[in-house]
Amino acid sequence: VQVSVRGTGKPAAALLLEEEQFRFAKRMGCILGGAAGIATAFSAPIGALLYMLEEVTVASWPQELTFRAFVCSAVAVVFCRGLLNFQGQDVHRLVIFEEVYGGYREREWIDVFFFILVAAFTGAYAALHT
Repeated sequence: VQVSVRGTGKPAAALLLEEEQFRFAKRMGCILGGAAGIATAFSAPIGALLYMLEEVTVASWPQELTFRAFVCSAVAVVFCRGLLNFQGQDVHRLVIFEEVYGGYREREWIDVFFFILVAAFTGAYAALHT
């Protein structure tokens, strides 16, 4: 017995298969896009691949995706560097903390007390939440 979807004439099983393929393609697109974005932001294609392996469970990570993610992230880095070189910009323009910053000052030993105080309050707050 074949059940067809109303008005299309296609079997329901084929429609279900198309939905599964679409979900798979959408998941792979998100993984590749995430790897390319991280690689571009940090100029590190291998780091992006390792980050994506960490974020996506290994059970849902096909083996052929490893090569695709590396190629996608490497192409993204090369393309980004090419665009920045074409515009005469440096890669450091993508990073929030530029080398030349007007408000930068050297840290002093008195600042260490402030960092320890912030770390203590953050640790106590985290301990209360968990």
